[in-house]
Amino acid sequence: MLAEGTGIQNKDGSGYEAFKQIVLWIAFAALVATNLPAQSIYGTLTGIVSDPSQAVIAGAKLKLRDEQSSSQRETVTNTDGYYTIVSVPPGTYELTVTASGFETHKQPGIVIGGGDKLNVNVGLKLGSTTNVVEVSSAVDLVTTVDSGEIPTG
Repeated sequence: MLAEGTGIQNKDGSGYEAFKQIVLWIAFAALVATNLPAQSIYGTLTGIVSDPSQAVIAGAKLKLRDEQSSSQRETVTNTDGYYTIVSVPPGTYELTVTASGFETHKQPGIVIGGGDKLNVNVGLKLGSTTNVVEVSSAVDLVTTVDSGEIPTG
């Protein structure tokens, strides 16, 4: 028998059934553990920066400032107007976007939690960088991060 020499025995003296139960429990625990999603303590912020005609803005500068600690992260949009800021600690942030020939865009109150993937698209208005447009609106919580591709048609 498979349970011989293991010291595992049922009340009737047969160890095979007890051994089988242990193996089934181990297999069940392994199966459940492989289907659990990984938990992250950091969030991700992504989006596209565009002008009033919906054309993307490459090279726009973005600053993400923690409203509590004032720590700051910076990035720029790529040639497709796409940006991403990864490994953002949980907190409430203000996003500032600047680009030459456009008004500065400020959006406070962006709440990022652990594991969150937020998509914040920004539409800049034509004008001087000395003009500041402050936005206060809700941010969409999404489960996937878009690739930055813009649908056509």
